[in-house]
Amino acid sequence: MKTKLLTASALILCLALVLSACGALADKGTYALGKDSVTSIAGALGEERKMNGVSAETKNGVQTHTYEYLTDPDDPTQAANDVAVYFQYLLDHDDFLSMKAFNGLPYEGGVEMQFAKNSVDDGKIIILDIVYNEKGYTLTFTKGKGTLEEN
Repeated sequence: MKTKLLTASALILCLALVLSACGALADKGTYALGKDSVTSIAGALGEERKMNGVSAETKNGVQTHTYEYLTDPDDPTQAANDVAVYFQYLLDHDDFLSMKAFNGLPYEGGVEMQFAKNSVDDGKIIILDIVYNEKGYTLTFTKGKGTLEEN
């Protein structure tokens, strides 16, 4: 009896691990902000990039998630190329609007762009700030109160 119970427990554990691994793989293609999901860099590029750090916080009802990526030091154009593909993907497939037009002019520390879209939560929006330079890029998602209307 104990053997059957242990075998059944082991099978259930294995099944749970397999299912959670499948879920983790599926989640690599998106960033989650509560009920919202946004296509990730990996999802838009079709390949992983080296992540340098992740942080998340909620303060006064505003969620902020930051993802830092490092690029290949032998390819100084990788960050610009990755970001160009990513922002075009967001505009074409994820209903983002450009809020701060890219003019190609760097500022101290890199180039900055901003995008926004309405959240699935009524009365909330998601703002994405992208900052990049030849060493990498940072994506900062902020979700809070607001609405967005296209002119």
